[in-house]
Amino acid sequence: MPLPFIDADRDAIDTVRRLARSQGFLLVSSHEAVGTHRNEGGFMLVDACFGFAVDGFRFDLDVDRARAAILAFAAVGRSQARAEAALPETGSGDRPAAGVRH
Repeated sequence: MPLPFIDADRDAIDTVRRLARSQGFLLVSSHEAVGTHRNEGGFMLVDACFGFAVDGFRFDLDVDRARAAILAFAAVGRSQARAEAALPETGSGDRPAAGVRH
């Protein structure tokens, strides 16, 4: 069953698309006919760098679910960055660690 969208949703859709771009994703819609087995009338969230889908594989994301997915992926990325920053930089005894000048 296709997801119902109205013209009033355009501002919300544009806002979520901007949020997706700011976090490294694209919010795309299908060009196939709505209601087919591969297009349920919604959106797909795509990683902008690698071009693979991360959610909404059948174009079944609505605006609210897309916003929630983007924020969840952003939170995971921030926590991974904090964990990596907390790790001490290690290297072998005879060579300096990458990025360290001696």
